[in-house]
Amino acid sequence: MLNTALMTAQLGLTPREARADRGLWGRLVESAVGAHLANAAAAGECELFYWRERNREVDFVAPGAG
Repeated sequence: MLNTALMTAQLGLTPREARADRGLWGRLVESAVGAHLANAAAAGECELFYWRERNREVDFVAPGAG
């Protein structure tokens, strides 16, 4: 999701409640990082890829970044 506000608005949780759920908080942080990288890639600032082999994956691969 490129707009994480849409995702969090539907939760009905306070920020404290969201942070208390470690699994949920991890997904929210991952989505925020992904949205930032996807927007940077759309602006031509980097390339962005996803890697998966069997049951292993890397969500964000940005070669040459940084």
